[in-house]
Amino acid sequence: MIKGATTKADLSKSRAHWIDASTIAWDAETAPANSYLLHYAADGGIKLANNVVTGGASIPLIYDPSGLTPEQKALWPHLAAYKTFKIRAQDQGLISTILKGQFVVSAGTADFAKDASGVQLPGVLDDLYTYTGPLGATFTGGVPTVRVWAPTAKSVNLQVFADATSPALAVLPMTEGAEGVWSVTGDADWNGKYYLFEVEVYVPATGKVEKNLVTDPYSLALATNSTRSILVDLADPATKPAGWGTVAKPPLGAPEDIALYELHVRDFSVNDQSVPEAARGTFAAFTYDNSDGMKHLKSLQAAGLTHVHLLPAFDFATVNEDKTQRRAECARCARFGPSAGGGGGCGCHGWL
Repeated sequence: MIKGATTKADLSKSRAHWIDASTIAWDAETAPANSYLLHYAADGGIKLANNVVTGGASIPLIYDPSGLTPEQKALWPHLAAYKTFKIRAQDQGLISTILKGQFVVSAGTADFAKDASGVQLPGVLDDLYTYTGPLGATFTGGVPTVRVWAPTAKSVNLQVFADATSPALAVLPMTEGAEGVWSVTGDADWNGKYYLFEVEVYVPATGKVEKNLVTDPYSLALATNSTRSILVDLADPATKPAGWGTVAKPPLGAPEDIALYELHVRDFSVNDQSVPEAARGTFAAFTYDNSDGMKHLKSLQAAGLTHVHLLPAFDFATVNEDKTQRRAECARCARFGPSAGGGGGCGCHGWL
């Protein structure tokens, strides 16, 4: 951890809050002799040593003794007592560039930083880059457009693959829009292809600009173990099971009439001998209407059950979805069953 000699100067902590385009709230001590600076560096390298902030460039911050406005305090009540520092109008044009690199604040003189801190940025991102349009992969006339909200990224490329394991068929640069959304429009034959985002971004944890390969947070489908996203057109008849779109949901008079049953996806069928072995413990088990589990659900419905909440229904980074790669049960779990999993630290059933 990089620290100066003063009590508060510490660039590894982010005590300052950039709450909108012109305002930073910071619990710094103020003094007439102090100057206040926002330091920034596109590729990182800003450091604090011997009570001096070095590296990058800087712009002045103007201390506003009147504090946050009533509207700002209403939005950020936990910062109501913080000091307020303003970014000058002539420096506003630099903000989008500053946000794509490393940035910190300091208080003091040129040769002695009485305080220095990293800066939290959710507020300014919301202020400048609020976006309410589509994200992920959307299809118009069978042609996909892929979008991702990444206002702090320096560049984003879309990697397109034929399947879950083969090399990329194409690497396409994406274009950044005014609201921090990167996009690219592909071809109709992308439907069913796999993809990843290659994001070039400054990473505070490493202090450098990195290139990260990531899946789409708005993925509609993923490869095994979420290694790649899949381009899926939900309007394509091929994606719709028989009867899809014709099932009428029963009306709900009032939410308080709900009788809810939480049901674990795997536990529902993992030991159900009336379900084909390949489908046990999976979503597919719910498609066997005459299985013991489905008969039980129907009996609960007849008794007044109105809703079933399936869980877990999302991907887990620690769960290996490839059953052939799962470890064998230890002796304890083999004797006592899945309910004993993890109790002895074995992890046999950590994927339940």
